[in-house]
Amino acid sequence: MKLQACVILIGLANLARGASIQTPFSLDLSQLGGSSAVFGTTIASGLNFPYGITAGPTGSLFFAQSTPTSSVGLEYGAAPDTTGAVWQLQASGSGFGSPQPVVGGLTGLLTSVQTLANGALLVDSGAGDAGTRAMSFFSTTGQSLGAINFSYPAGSAGNWEHSNGMSLVVPNANGTNTVYFIVGSQYDGAATAGKVSLSGLVSTTLNADSVYMMTVGTAGGLVQVDGAPVQVATGLRNPFGLTLDANGDLVIGDNGIDGAHAVDELSADALHAIPASQIGQQVFDFGFPGSYTLFGNGAYVNGDPGATPPLAVFTPMPDENGALQKSEGLSALAYVAPGAMPFVGTEGGEFISFHGVFDAGGAANYDNAVLYYDFASGGITPIVDAGNPAIGHIDGLLVEGSSLYMEEFSATGEVNGLSGLGGGDIYDFNLSYAAPEPGTFWLALACLALLAGGATASSRPTGWFARRHPCRRCPRRA
Repeated sequence: MKLQACVILIGLANLARGASIQTPFSLDLSQLGGSSAVFGTTIASGLNFPYGITAGPTGSLFFAQSTPTSSVGLEYGAAPDTTGAVWQLQASGSGFGSPQPVVGGLTGLLTSVQTLANGALLVDSGAGDAGTRAMSFFSTTGQSLGAINFSYPAGSAGNWEHSNGMSLVVPNANGTNTVYFIVGSQYDGAATAGKVSLSGLVSTTLNADSVYMMTVGTAGGLVQVDGAPVQVATGLRNPFGLTLDANGDLVIGDNGIDGAHAVDELSADALHAIPASQIGQQVFDFGFPGSYTLFGNGAYVNGDPGATPPLAVFTPMPDENGALQKSEGLSALAYVAPGAMPFVGTEGGEFISFHGVFDAGGAANYDNAVLYYDFASGGITPIVDAGNPAIGHIDGLLVEGSSLYMEEFSATGEVNGLSGLGGGDIYDFNLSYAAPEPGTFWLALACLALLAGGATASSRPTGWFARRHPCRRCPRRA
């Protein structure tokens, strides 16, 4: 009864402040000088495989959902019979309103939503079995502003392993935008010879295993692409993370080679970097498939001596109990600037999420830790341990001010089926502080004292409440 009373009291305090529903897990910032249990709020729930989130010019959030109707669900990203849509969370006072549809009827799995300088939206969708991918542009009211279509070589449909898209939009001073985007590899562990053709707003062919950039502007209400895309990197397998750092360097998060994948992947996921002054001046080679870091022991395989070594690699590291945990299937990066949060170093940092075991959640997803990487120190810190019982796949990240937004792709972990529908959530963690909010701090202390008083071995709380904090493990596949 004491525990129930405390939960009710804290719940009433949250309602009195108009707070959203508390997140079902917490972040552990103890290794970064903060609290071991930082809870956030759930700002949207009941979503269909949300992936891709961005902030609009008025403080609203835009995010993507994908809804399959086939019994196989998203089928490892092939996404047969799947439609996508972009939704908006309108900023409202100190929170957000309920999700509202903005764009619908898109084909295939949606993986990225970005905001252009004028507030228009870039949406990556499609690929998979259809053998096509689209980068589409829309106004915030849903009007089509143009599209770029990616077509894969004849006969490769369904066999091009990394054809879904990931983009990064960087506004320029003149009102245009620099758009970075990926062209993934056809194979798990071999270089791609085939070319990918573009049509629509730009017509050209591109190399795979690569990152490109292009200049995008608007005229007469439509999007225009200024010239052909420029290749900035090669030797990448499936780079599902793109940001700039404090110096304007391009940071790329790449997924390692699966190999036999028994139980782990062959090579570790990694961060790569291109200095700002050299972006587009030369094509940086990061070594795939010849050079990589072995996931199991961290040894570097130097099969391509001309390749640029990684900035950081993600091999197994200790969890809160000292046991080795894993991070596989890098799914998103979110850059955080110096001073934006108390623990961030002088050069900023990256939050990094990992999908983990593709069709598993909870303890069965042993590869899906969420990490923080600090540029100044080079330190890598888990803030959510792999195998957390309340998590399936944290696949989308966004930093805005002191908030870290996280997208739960499927709380049960299931992706290759329809039971994952409605299992998506969006969470907001305010990381400007590392202690309980003032409104509940003393109430929480009183509750702890109440719980401690008269406790016996037989009456001590068990399960999640007995642990140092409720978040525990998580896993991969990408």
